[in-house]
Amino acid sequence: MRQEPYRIGIVGAGNISRLHLDGMKEHPQRVRCVALCDPDGQTRQARMEEYGVAAGFSDLADFVRDAGVDAAIVCTPTHLRQSILAPLLDAGIPVLCEKPLAETYAEAERMSAMASRCRTTVAVNQNFRRHFTFSVGREVLAAGALGRPLHLVQTAMGMRRDAGWRLDRRRYVMSVMSIHWFDGYRFLLHDEPA
Repeated sequence: MRQEPYRIGIVGAGNISRLHLDGMKEHPQRVRCVALCDPDGQTRQARMEEYGVAAGFSDLADFVRDAGVDAAIVCTPTHLRQSILAPLLDAGIPVLCEKPLAETYAEAERMSAMASRCRTTVAVNQNFRRHFTFSVGREVLAAGALGRPLHLVQTAMGMRRDAGWRLDRRRYVMSVMSIHWFDGYRFLLHDEPA
């Protein structure tokens, strides 16, 4: 078993980075964030101070060259992912990427192929399989008392209040929540993606 905590770098210091930083704070013996990369100096500095991150970078090339990380977490807007992932994967840095991996299937295929060529792992974070009622629904359906599902209907009981980059994207709904629902329905129906 590894004795030293994994050294993690985060690319993109926006709001979602807090979830990762909070999670790492809960497991300091296993993992710690040692570097943040974000072109917004004010956000980067605030996050570094709040979480005690030692190194900050405004430029991805400097981060890749000097951060000395075992893995990176990418929390950037979706449309920037390909330009962020390429240098990380080329450098052999394993990546955990926020959802969705890309805005189109073709982009996701390119990134997956890039990871294969570089022999570097890229994983996508964020699923709601244990959130909402997907896991409970899966158990109920597996028991068979309701029969075989023929149709799914979802009712959203609240409206999200998003701001920023997501609102300018063509596939806004997909990048924000639909990816969760698609994954959750597949999980519910035991239809695991290959």
